[in-house]
Amino acid sequence: MGTYLNLINPTLCTKEDSCPHYAGSQPVRFAKGFTNFQTRMYPQQYAKFMTLLICHFGRNQYFKRRRGDILLPPDEQAIVQKALKKCGVEFQLEFDQYIEAIHWNP
Repeated sequence: MGTYLNLINPTLCTKEDSCPHYAGSQPVRFAKGFTNFQTRMYPQQYAKFMTLLICHFGRNQYFKRRRGDILLPPDEQAIVQKALKKCGVEFQLEFDQYIEAIHWNP
């Protein structure tokens, strides 16, 4: 078995946002885990919140994100915040931890 590499032809890609393969090198604020949300919500709110996110991410992927095994980029953080609002949470909940890193797969 040989080694396989995925390459992008540099003559077909630009450093503009319009290029689907371009990934900037600016750090992004990722969220890591939201296990503390359950203790701050009513049981009915949390049940609806969990159902919404399981429908969006899938069951295993939801729990991996909840534990912090998968970092949440800003677009996924917005999905979680939107689910909180749909469940009637009227106050700001912070994720368990935040990490600055480069988002290579936008």
